[in-house]
Amino acid sequence: MGKDDLPPLGGKPHGKEKVPNQIRKDADAARKNPPVEDQQQPQDDGGEFGDGSKVSQDWRDTPNALPKVIRQKLEICWAIVLAHMLQAILNITNTKDYVEFLYDDLVVHLKLKKETKKQAQSSSLTKKKAKTLKLANLQKAVDHIAVNGLLKEKCSGSAKPGSKTGFHGKWQFKIETSPSVDFIKDKVNISPVAIAFEVDANFSALKQNIYKVRESTQPLQHGVVEGHAVLIVGYGYTKERQLFFLVQNSWGESWGVQGFGRIFIDESSRTTLVYPVV
Repeated sequence: MGKDDLPPLGGKPHGKEKVPNQIRKDADAARKNPPVEDQQQPQDDGGEFGDGSKVSQDWRDTPNALPKVIRQKLEICWAIVLAHMLQAILNITNTKDYVEFLYDDLVVHLKLKKETKKQAQSSSLTKKKAKTLKLANLQKAVDHIAVNGLLKEKCSGSAKPGSKTGFHGKWQFKIETSPSVDFIKDKVNISPVAIAFEVDANFSALKQNIYKVRESTQPLQHGVVEGHAVLIVGYGYTKERQLFFLVQNSWGESWGVQGFGRIFIDESSRTTLVYPVV
């Protein structure tokens, strides 16, 4: 190689340098996809509820354990939550055959049984009956499910609430008045459970925050329903390590976060718990 063939010191080579195609491709790829450490990482939004809390037990993660979120039209939260709890425990213990049950069946038998057969078998409950559909004591409903069961929803066609024909799912439930949080946790580890307590405007407007269940100044009578009933589907802890319970409501997906919310319960809370015997 002669002198004239050498590039000037610190300068560019003579002529156009030929760069292999693969090197060029690698350089383009590197520009488009910089190393991971150079990319901006997504910010942690604090989890599902935005406050950094963690859910430890969550039945939403178990296939077919929970029904879809619905929006009740009448005062039948007690029937909805008991039917959904029956559905949950049967689907958890028997994963081969998925079942759904008609909560209207429970309403017909316990609240509309004095109506005519045609009215009793009507699947659409009218607003005329709204004032009479609230149940005073859950023991009647628990006894009915244990002895008579609830009518299964048909895969095709329609099942008529109140009908004696068709499959009726049965289970034994127990009632506990104002139980401890440890007692509730133990039951939630087995399956979703039903709980009733008084609610106010803060509960109605609940979103990502946590509702504190009211304290009890007087003891509840066994099985008495106060306020509203929901399904406890899990529990977890705030960043401050305070225990909360995750509940599924029956007020549609606009309530809470997609129909789910959190509640605080302590030893003074006034509640009625219903859970399956296993």
